[in-house]
Amino acid sequence: MPYQREIPQVHTAVADAVMRAGEPGETATTAALLDLAQHGLLTLRPCTRVVTSIFGATERDSYEFVVDSTRWKEFDPLDQELVSLLFTTMKHSAAMSLLDLRVLLRSRESTYARGIAAWRAAVVARAVADGLLEPTGRSRTAAGEELHGRCEALRDYIRDFGRLEDDRLMSLELWGPYLVWAALFGLADETVATMRPKAMGYCDDLMLAAETIAR
Repeated sequence: MPYQREIPQVHTAVADAVMRAGEPGETATTAALLDLAQHGLLTLRPCTRVVTSIFGATERDSYEFVVDSTRWKEFDPLDQELVSLLFTTMKHSAAMSLLDLRVLLRSRESTYARGIAAWRAAVVARAVADGLLEPTGRSRTAAGEELHGRCEALRDYIRDFGRLEDDRLMSLELWGPYLVWAALFGLADETVATMRPKAMGYCDDLMLAAETIAR
């Protein structure tokens, strides 16, 4: 299939559920957070956290997401459920860094496991309701197969974009949404490396957050 430049008009987690035939993966969570930041529903800001290990305490730079509660009604219901799990149930705060999240995933593993399982079930239910997965939630419909093909073609485009030196169809100012999908496809690290010299200044914070996630 030729490259796909157009971003699918579907929630990234739903696209992941379709691509994985009813089994959304870990990247669906990080992509959803980056997508909320891309749309300004979460604010991204640099932060510093103290990390303690057997070698002692050290400061590490990270990025934290801050929920804009004044725009709560603009959040997709799937995002409301995910944000409630991560920020309210897990962190009890409107701000959470990527390092915080990793610590919480270890210290409150069972709480996260229950919550994320419920969220993934809601994602699959959305895919079924949208006619992308069969009622069992384990196989794609014809529409789901079509979306699957478009997502694979978009993944290939994002992966190969740095080598397409004659491609002038995409403005760098619009790279942010592609970075979200790069995170979904597990391509955040190489995409950041490719785009950093060209796109820094347009989506600096989003790019640096994606880079932190990729680590």
